[in-house]
Amino acid sequence: MRKKIVFLSLTLALLVAACVRPAPVVTEPTEPSIKMPLEEPTDIVLPSDTPETIPTETSTPTEQSLEATATEEGPTAEPSATPTVTATTNYTPTATIPPFDPVALYGAPTYNFGPENTWKEFVGDYPDTENIRIAVDNNLLAVTGKKDQWDTWWFSWPGGQDYYVEMKVQTGDCSGKDAYGLIFRGPPTGQPTRGYMLSFSCDGHYMLRRLDSASPYQFVDLLIWEPSDFINAGSNQSNTLGLLVQGENILIYANGIDLTTIVDDTYSGGRFGVFVNAWSTADFTYKISQVRYWNLD
Repeated sequence: MRKKIVFLSLTLALLVAACVRPAPVVTEPTEPSIKMPLEEPTDIVLPSDTPETIPTETSTPTEQSLEATATEEGPTAEPSATPTVTATTNYTPTATIPPFDPVALYGAPTYNFGPENTWKEFVGDYPDTENIRIAVDNNLLAVTGKKDQWDTWWFSWPGGQDYYVEMKVQTGDCSGKDAYGLIFRGPPTGQPTRGYMLSFSCDGHYMLRRLDSASPYQFVDLLIWEPSDFINAGSNQSNTLGLLVQGENILIYANGIDLTTIVDDTYSGGRFGVFVNAWSTADFTYKISQVRYWNLD
C-alpha cells in the first residue's frame, strides 16, 4: 500500500512539471539606432558697410603779429590792440582734374583788369602810402607791402554778390609767410572796412580771414595757414589764385585746382581788391600779370 502511494505522488509531480514550464522569452528585434547629421547653420561673417574711421588733424593757430592797416580809396585805418582768434574751420582738400577752366564754364570774362585806371586813386595816381605801393612795371602791376608784418589791401571799384575771379601772380623775392592775395566782399567806398582776405604765402600755404573791423582791427580766421602741393612755393614762382563766391560758399583754387570750400554768410557781396603782407621780406613785392572777373549774379 505504501509503495502505491509513493508511486502516485511521483507521477503527479512529473505531470505538474510538464505542464508548468516557463514560457520562452521572446526578444523582439529592435531597429538599429540611426544618428542623423546635425544641420546647424554656420556663422558667416559678412563684410561691413561701415567705413573705417580716418583720423583727422586739428589745425593750431599760427602765432603771428596781428597788427594791421587798411589801405583803400580813403583814409588809412589805424591798428588796434591785438585781437583774439575766435574760430577756425576744418575742411578736406580735394583735387579737381583736369584743372578748372572758367572760360569753358562761364564764357568770356565780364572784366579783364589791366594796370591802367582800375587800381588808381580818384585823383588818377597809383597809391603810394606808408603802408602800400602799387605801380606798373613792364606792363605788370607791382604790389608792395611797405610795413613789415601788417595786413594791407587796396580795393578796386567793381562789386557783386556771386562771382569768380582769378589773379595770376609772380612772387618775386620772398620767403616764409610773405603773403599775397585778394580781399573781397568789401564795403562801398567810404564805409567802414570789412570783408574776407584770401592769401597765399611764399612757402606754399593758404589761409582765409574774415575782417569784421579795421578800427579796431577785429577778425576771425576761417582757415589758418594750410599747406598745398598745388601752390608753387619759393621766390620767382608763378601762381594763379582763384576764388568762387556763391551765396555762403567760398571756394578756393590754386592753379585751377579746387583746394577747399569754406561756408560763411556774414557778408554777402561787395568790392574786391589786392592784399599783401611783407612778413619775412622787407618791401615784399609781387607782380600781377592778369586779373579776370566773371559776374555770376
